[in-house]
Amino acid sequence: MKRVTFALLLAASAICACSGREAGTISKDPSAQKTPLPAPLSSLGAPCTTETDDVHCGTDGRIALLVVHQPLRLPAGAKAGGTDTQPTLVAVEEGRVWVHWECVVCRVPSTDYAVADLSRVSDASLARLQAWAGLPASPALRTEADWRTATRDWKPAGS
Repeated sequence: MKRVTFALLLAASAICACSGREAGTISKDPSAQKTPLPAPLSSLGAPCTTETDDVHCGTDGRIALLVVHQPLRLPAGAKAGGTDTQPTLVAVEEGRVWVHWECVVCRVPSTDYAVADLSRVSDASLARLQAWAGLPASPALRTEADWRTATRDWKPAGS
């Protein structure tokens, strides 16, 4: 009986190994995957040689935050907040924060998008991102949980 049980366990272990999964692990929800970066943001994480208003170098010398001035699609689950004069959307996923903001009272109305890698972004760039999102510049929102807490009372985008 012990040999049969052992053989069954060994066979089950082999099946798990062949399927690419470790026994006892839970596969990730596919909806939790990182949204692929659109072309204007594809340099996020690349070596940062020059910092500008739209390119922010991170703590490790790589691009940690990018700003673009063209329409982009935010990841699923974005939340709507901000003010009447600066409506914003924020999406948080897998170590990244996406922010979309508009200035409807500016001399030239504008719409901007930013994405930041939370593991690389500097405190100064994070403070700017929080301000763009319509949130206080401090305390620094360093984790996904911090961003979700700060936007928990915001409405789902499109509602």
